[in-house]
Amino acid sequence: FSPDGKWIACWTGAAGGAGVGEQIRVVSVASEISQVFHPEFGAASHPVWSPDGTKLLFLGKRDPKAKWPDTADWWIAPIDGKSEPVAAGAAELFGRDAMLDFLVPDVWDAEASGIIFSRKSGDATNVWRVQISPQTGKLSGPPEQLTSGTGVETQPSLAPGGRLGFSSLSENMDAWSL
Repeated sequence: FSPDGKWIACWTGAAGGAGVGEQIRVVSVASEISQVFHPEFGAASHPVWSPDGTKLLFLGKRDPKAKWPDTADWWIAPIDGKSEPVAAGAAELFGRDAMLDFLVPDVWDAEASGIIFSRKSGDATNVWRVQISPQTGKLSGPPEQLTSGTGVETQPSLAPGGRLGFSSLSENMDAWSL
């Protein structure tokens, strides 16, 4: 939901996101009219509202013919459609290979002017924050690691006042013989 509660941003497509054919849709709560957000993207997923509700940050691949992750990045676009989407620079900051793991934005933290996300490093996935310029929409580093568990820490969410919640998952893989 947008910060003012008037819009819903969601995405349709394959699980995982931003591979081929995913689309972001913006739905008016009042009229229930849904429209594709920037249909020129070959794939777009994981929309995150800006704190003022005027923009969406999302994982996208601009060129529909390009192989993943060749043109993948985090993109910022105004909801009114009056200007072109701008690459936030995630591919440059984290490296193009980070996009292979479908590195996605999760929360736009207004108080810290940052984007909170989960990132795999070695055998663990932790919650991180990277700074974003409110004026340009460009990311700047280095990223700050917010959690340090040994499992899979993902799906971060911020409560009012800045309290961070997230899922902490653990996997147990066994080999069995009969």
